[in-house]
Amino acid sequence: MYLAGLQIKVLGNKLQLHLMAKNRKLPLWFSDDMVFFFEFTTALLLRVMLLSIPDEQNALLLSILNVAVELMVRNWFFVDYISKGAKLRAGLGLEDNDHKQQAYRRRGQMRVMDGQNDMVVEYVTMAAAAAMVILLPQTGVFRVPTGGDVEIAKLARVLTLQVLSELVVDVFATALEVKGGLGPLHAAYRGSTSASTVVRQAAMVCAVCALVVGCLLNVT
Repeated sequence: MYLAGLQIKVLGNKLQLHLMAKNRKLPLWFSDDMVFFFEFTTALLLRVMLLSIPDEQNALLLSILNVAVELMVRNWFFVDYISKGAKLRAGLGLEDNDHKQQAYRRRGQMRVMDGQNDMVVEYVTMAAAAAMVILLPQTGVFRVPTGGDVEIAKLARVLTLQVLSELVVDVFATALEVKGGLGPLHAAYRGSTSASTVVRQAAMVCAVCALVVGCLLNVT
């Protein structure tokens, strides 16, 4: 189930980015919100499933698999982006074609937007999922498939591995993108983040968390 969910998260995210990169009429703030919403929803569900796995070794192995897939996918699409840019410049005259320049820049903005959102989403969903797995079973009205009482020590070890591995991936992948030419777009994205962006994303976090908690309600 977890592996199927991971596939949906990865493939759905890349399809979403592809469609939004093609449609340049969509405002960037709208694309940003949609990417954040999809990533947060799927990541939270996966985190809850992962932290609910009773066997610690399986949870640790899946945590490593998750971060390995994230690193490979993010770097693959970044290298593909750079490769296509080089081909355009060499063979199709990108520097002389305004339409191609705009399309290529839009794709770069999508890459940066995805990476920046991912860095926020992963840590927020870790905290939210941990809170759900620890607190909800204590109420007696929610069903969280942990296989029994939650072991805080086990949960702490799994979370520690997830946080440290995410930090390594985020630092490495972002540094690679900045070094590869996306530095100005990363700076532009951070500079464009406003209070309204934070408010909208916070509202989405609350709405998705409420929906997931509602789905875990034991109605039997």
